[in-house]
Amino acid sequence: MRNVVRPVKQAFSSHVSKIFKISEDVRTLHLSVNTTPSQPFKFLPGQSINIINNNDSAGYSLISTPKDAINNNIIKFAVRRTHHPVTRTIHDDLKVGDVVNAEGPEGDFYFVDGLSERIILIAGGIGITPLLSIMNYVYEENIKVNVKFIHSVRFKKESEWFLQDITKFSLRDNFNPHILVTDEQVNKESFINNRKLDQESLREYCSNEDIKRGLFYICGPLGMIDFVKITLQSMGVSVERIIH
Repeated sequence: MRNVVRPVKQAFSSHVSKIFKISEDVRTLHLSVNTTPSQPFKFLPGQSINIINNNDSAGYSLISTPKDAINNNIIKFAVRRTHHPVTRTIHDDLKVGDVVNAEGPEGDFYFVDGLSERIILIAGGIGITPLLSIMNYVYEENIKVNVKFIHSVRFKKESEWFLQDITKFSLRDNFNPHILVTDEQVNKESFINNRKLDQESLREYCSNEDIKRGLFYICGPLGMIDFVKITLQSMGVSVERIIH
């Protein structure tokens, strides 16, 4: 999995081209990257960047695709409000046109075509962000891989900002989404249901072929990652096929 030539990390400046208030707690940002055609910003789907503000920095997973960066000099990421100083600045002070200094790409969490015929993407909360980059990439490049997407959220509104994308992806035969809402009653829809991310749901959603041959990508709170990893291993998934 890791015998891949990864893009070289670089420092770069950018400016904010768009800001979207997704909810009280989440913003998505579009940055216009100041790079040259001979040295565009490159990353693998699932990787992240560090945003640098004075003496502070914070990492954020990209939700856009490599083609957005190479062809349009645009990168996109989502930020949930926390007490971190960089995150507070993004939520409270950043405006369209502001200069943002960053570096990247970062991380061993990424998708490369050809490693498996099926991928299973499992997220909790804002952990969906790198998986959105992967799903957008698979869709955009029309990659022939079976994608299973399992996302656990407390409230349905947490998923509304990306539902349009998931609905678009689901129109293809190779994409099978499941959004699990845990803390409120919802009317069952095509891929939205009241359910917990637990051993029972993982065993139901992951087929024998997934368990035998699939690559599993997990992103979310640490406790959730540990639980899913242990459960998958108990189901027969080898640790080499679990990426987190």
